[in-house]
Amino acid sequence: MSNLHILKTPKLRNPRVVAGFSGWANAGEVSIGTVSYLKSKLKPVKYAELDPDPFYDFTSARPVASITDGVIRRFKFVSNEFYYWEDPDGQKDLILFLGAEPHLRWREYTEAFFSAFQDFDPAELILLGSFYDSTPHSRPPQVSAALTDSGMRATLEEYDLQFTDYQGPTSIHSMLEHTAQEMGLPSISLWSGTPHYLPTANPKAWLAVLERLLPMLGIQLDLQDLKRKGERLVQQVNQALVQNPKLRQYVRQLEKAIEEQEEQEPLRSDEIIKSLEEFLKRKQREDS
Repeated sequence: MSNLHILKTPKLRNPRVVAGFSGWANAGEVSIGTVSYLKSKLKPVKYAELDPDPFYDFTSARPVASITDGVIRRFKFVSNEFYYWEDPDGQKDLILFLGAEPHLRWREYTEAFFSAFQDFDPAELILLGSFYDSTPHSRPPQVSAALTDSGMRATLEEYDLQFTDYQGPTSIHSMLEHTAQEMGLPSISLWSGTPHYLPTANPKAWLAVLERLLPMLGIQLDLQDLKRKGERLVQQVNQALVQNPKLRQYVRQLEKAIEEQEEQEPLRSDEIIKSLEEFLKRKQREDS
C-alpha cells in the first residue's frame, strides 16, 4: 500500500516546490508559518497527502479532536499535504507542502515525499527552516542558505543570504536535500534565526524569509499585512521589557554584541522567558 494518496493530478510546468515542516526546525513557526502565509495569499489547490501512520508516534504527535455539546465533531491526525498553484502567465507554477517532521522511517517518508511531484519534472526544491539564536528582536533577522550545488551560490548572493557552516544533528531538511542531490534536482534550504527568548510565532522572521524567497520564485505579493504583524510583535516585546529589567539588559547586550560583532552567551533563565511568554499571550488576547 502506498504512503502517498493522490487526490487529483494537475498539469504543471516544471514547478518549484516550497516545503515547510513543523517540529525541530520550526523555531518561531518560521517554516510552517511562511508556507501557510503563501497558501493564504495564493489560494492553491490540495492534490495529495501522505498517510501519517508509518511515520509518527501518536503519543508524541497526538491527533486533535473537537467536541461540542458532547458530540465529537472533528478528529484529525498530523497532516502532510501538497498544494499546487498554476501561474496565470504559465511560467512559474508552484507546489507548496505543509507537513510535520517524521519521527520514524525517514527513508520511506522521503520516497513518498518526492513521489508526490517528481512526475511534474520540478525545477527546484526549496526547504524552509529556522532555529533559536542569540539575536535580538529589535534587529532585522538574518537568513542563511544551504545548497546542494556550489554553482548556485553566485546566483543566490544577490538575495542578501549568508551561507551556512554547520556540523551536528540535523533535521529532515538535510535528508531531503541529500536525496534531491542524488536525483539531480537543484535544492536550497533557507534558514532564519529567531530570538531564543521569544517563545512565540515570529512574523518578522517570516517576512525576512519571504523577502528572499519571492524574488527567487519570480512572484510578487503585497506583504504589508505581515510587516505590520512583525512591527506589532516588536512593540509588544518592547512593552514587556519595560517590566523586565533583567531581560531588557540582556537584549541590550545582544544588540551591542551585533554592533561589535561579538558572540553572546544565551540567557539561561526559564523564569524570565516564561514571564515574557505570559505577557505576550495576554497582549494578544487583549488585541483580539
